Amino acid sequence: MNPEGTGRRRPLSTVKEGEAVTIRELKGGRTLNRRLRDMGIFTGQRALVVRNIGGPVIVSIGECRMAVGRGMAEKILTD
Repeated sequence: MNPEGTGRRRPLSTVKEGEAVTIRELKGGRTLNRRLRDMGIFTGQRALVVRNIGGPVIVSIGECRMAVGRGMAEKILTD
C-alpha cells in the first residue's frame, strides 16, 4: 500500500529510493509486457527501488538488480 494509505496504484517511476513495493500491474502493450517478463518482472513480485534519481530506475528483485528505463517504469504499477 502506498504511504498515503489510499490503496491507489502508482508507477514505479514515482517510488522513492529505499522503498519496497509490490508490482501489481503491467500497463504496457503486448511487446513491452513480454520484454518485462523476459527481464523477470511479474505481477505479485516484491521490488526494492535502489536508485531513482533521473535516468533509469534501478530495482532489486530477489537476487537480481536491473535498470528499467523511465518510460517502462511509468507502465509498472505498484502499491
